[in-house]
Amino acid sequence: MVVGLPASGVGRAAKCGKEEIIGLLTALRLFVEENSEERHIRWLGLCEEIANALRGRRGTTVAVVVRKYKGAPAVELALDEDELGLSALELVKRLQNGEPSVHANHSRVRDGIVVFGPTCMKPGDAAIVIERVHAELGSHSQGG
Repeated sequence: MVVGLPASGVGRAAKCGKEEIIGLLTALRLFVEENSEERHIRWLGLCEEIANALRGRRGTTVAVVVRKYKGAPAVELALDEDELGLSALELVKRLQNGEPSVHANHSRVRDGIVVFGPTCMKPGDAAIVIERVHAELGSHSQGG
């Protein structure tokens, strides 16, 4: 005889509180209030800042890309694994596990590319990404 779901069922842990709901509503309001063209220009500026700072490193190629279907620009950092002795996946892991943690988009690591997107960046975050990438690429080339 099945009486019903237990009170401690799977969904219990997934419930969100009023703080999370208010946070989501606030984020949505701020997003909708920002002009989409201004947002795109801001995102593109962040990407250019990151790309310009990462250009010229041995064993890397940097590009700012805008995919029509996604709309948001991104920075693609291609690594020459043979020259660097470091794969894109290894760089993503080092960035994520380092301090401060930088979470790159790992969707293209099999192509040797690390993607950095600006959509969740706050002021000052681009500088952190730049510093961490330089540190990881530099420490690796020195045997770190």
